[in-house]
Amino acid sequence: MHYSSVLKVDEATSKVLSWSDDAMTTSYGDHEWFSSPIIETSSEEFKWVETALPVGQGHWIVEDREQAVEYQIFKVTN
Repeated sequence: MHYSSVLKVDEATSKVLSWSDDAMTTSYGDHEWFSSPIIETSSEEFKWVETALPVGQGHWIVEDREQAVEYQIFKVTN
């Protein structure tokens, strides 16, 4: 899996990226942060993901001086 993202750096993001002591966990929708993952698999059961159009949004998780990114991914359908 690999992906590209678009993130508008705001005040909360700046604090996280600079490891500021007052950086905090954010929620989905707090940022203009969108992602489009591309997924490849050799599993026949999950081959459908290679033709799906997934999009997602991200947010920061900050806990005990550790930082992580979490994405919520959606499959676009019609």
